[in-house]
This record gives sequence, C-alpha cells and structure tokens, in this order.
Amino acid sequence: MIENQQITIPPIPELINELKLYGYKTTPSGNVQYGAPEGYHDDCVIALALAAWQLKRSPPSGVGVGFIEHEELKKKGYIFDHPFFTNSSYG
Repeated sequence: MIENQQITIPPIPELINELKLYGYKTTPSGNVQYGAPEGYHDDCVIALALAAWQLKRSPPSGVGVGFIEHEELKKKGYIFDHPFFTNSSYG
C-alpha cells in the first residue's frame, strides 16, 4: 500500500521511531511474533496497520471521505497540541 501510494507515513516522530524498532522473532515452537522490543511501544505502528487494513477492506469512494476537518473536531472539544498539527513545517 505504501509502494502504491495508497497510504503515506505522516512525519510523526513517535511513529517513525516505532517503525524503525518494530520487528519479529521466531519462537522456539516456530511461531512468528511481531512487535517492539521489550521496553518499547508499538501503538502507533498498530494504529497505522489497522488504518491500512480498513482502507484495504473498504476503500473510500472519493478524496477525503471519512475524514472530519480539524475545525469540526475542535468544535467538539478535541485538542490538537501535537507538533504534527501545530508546527507549520509538517505541511
């Protein structure tokens, strides 16, 4: 999906760091376990994977379908204090 430009990775430092650390290991019984190393988080990676999975299952019929503008969310009391939302260098 990334190769086809269906999704892009937003420049959120926490997500980038988690993606760099995310990996897998094979258990002694031969099963594969995916995740972050002990002591690290993988919440952002899982959120990105779930979003990609949902997009693949039910692609939007038009640009922006399913997204709510920030102003509408602000009216509902959501706070956007992450640098991704407040720093103009993120685009």
